Amino acid sequence: MSTKEISPSELEQLIKNDSKVMLVDVRTPGEFKSSHIDSSINIPLGSKEFENYLSTPQSEATNIIICQGGTRAKNACNIIQDKTKLNALVLSGGVNAWEKNGMKTIKSSGAISMERQVRIAAGLFVFLGSILSLIIATNFIYVPIFVGAGLVFSGVTNTCGMARVLSVMPWNK
Repeated sequence: MSTKEISPSELEQLIKNDSKVMLVDVRTPGEFKSSHIDSSINIPLGSKEFENYLSTPQSEATNIIICQGGTRAKNACNIIQDKTKLNALVLSGGVNAWEKNGMKTIKSSGAISMERQVRIAAGLFVFLGSILSLIIATNFIYVPIFVGAGLVFSGVTNTCGMARVLSVMPWNK
């Protein structure tokens, strides 16, 4: 089943014209806290709250599923379409596209987006693995090799194992 998408400008018009719109942000609480669309609610994909959302009585509202760039929202929308009769659409390009189109978000200082957390962690692993392979033991060279392979896999499959691991860290709760 293919997911239907809505552009940021179409969503802006829908919000203005339809009171029966529910904005569901499936990112981690930390990501949601860093920047989110006004009146959206945070129901992280894979969480107990998401399972409860799937089992609640069906609503007539149009559910707009949102994430940072669109991939997690598409995954969530596929689950929603498989398990419910909810009318669900994906915000094309996610919060990134919303902001790029000049639309306002609610921002909180101090929170770091998942994309930045992944870049920080990957860079740290590559840097430390390289330094440790030069100073302590050459076998540490496998750390940056592993991270590089993971980044290639992430790019090819449009998934991110490191983001999945980081999403369960205490600072993202």
